[in-house]
Amino acid sequence: MDSHSQFDFTRLSEPYVGMHVRRDPRDVIVSCAKYHLTSQEEWLHIPRADLSGKTYQEHLRELPTLDEQLLFELDNAGGLVVRHMLEWNYHGCVRVRCWGGLYS
Repeated sequence: MDSHSQFDFTRLSEPYVGMHVRRDPRDVIVSCAKYHLTSQEEWLHIPRADLSGKTYQEHLRELPTLDEQLLFELDNAGGLVVRHMLEWNYHGCVRVRCWGGLYS
């Protein structure tokens, strides 16, 4: 069970074998960018050599446009979330159903 899930499986009316729900990757990137602009998570406030000594949040905040913030997220933390989604092993026995998100 993913730590971000709060699905109440007791509300299902019939037996189930399994379920894997994932968000629209575009929603993930937008959500990450907005969250990382204001979050107090410790890792966002550690100076990084690859960002010329700036923190992740400082760098993200200094990008002049939303498009640039989204591209930065896609290449970094948000993109990592999406890559983990793509790496999930279905073992050939789970049918995937994607529901539309913010942009559908």
